[in-house]
Formats: sequence, C-alpha cells, structure tokens
Amino acid sequence: MKWMTNQIQFSAEIDDPLVFAGLKEGNITIDLSKLEKSDAHNDTKYVNGGRAYFEAEVLGFKVSSFSARGFIDKLGYEEPTRDLSQPIYKEY
Repeated sequence: MKWMTNQIQFSAEIDDPLVFAGLKEGNITIDLSKLEKSDAHNDTKYVNGGRAYFEAEVLGFKVSSFSARGFIDKLGYEEPTRDLSQPIYKEY
C-alpha cells in the first residue's frame, strides 16, 4: 500500500457522552475548499477530476481506531463516460 505523503488534517473534539455510548452520531466538519486552495497554490492534487479521495481514522478514549475511505464528489460532478466499443489503452 502506498501512503499519501501530502495530508490536510481535520479534527474535532467530541465530549458528548451519548456519542461515546453510540447513541448519537458525532460530526467533523471538513472544509473541502482547503484542498482546492492547496491544489491551486501548492504542488498537490487533492481534487482530481471533481473528486477528492479521503481516509478517515478515529482515535480517542476507548476507541483504538475506525477507518473509512472513499471519494467525495464536488456538487454537479458527473462520472466521465467513454465509448465501450473502444479499448481503454491505446497501442503505441
């Protein structure tokens, strides 16, 4: 597995006992504009073709870790289409 070396971290301190007990959901706000600003001003590629890949990990009291990963799509993003009768790769 290749680790991503460029990371922007988002965190929140959650102290609601109902969240700890699993009776209520907690939330962490993610500012996706920080990813786009980094792409515009630095040599990063967080948002590629309208999608941003994410990995989430939770660490805390009585929680060793919880990991999730996936993609966040920009509003209005549409999956690119291609002609299925054509090969994916061109031969050179």
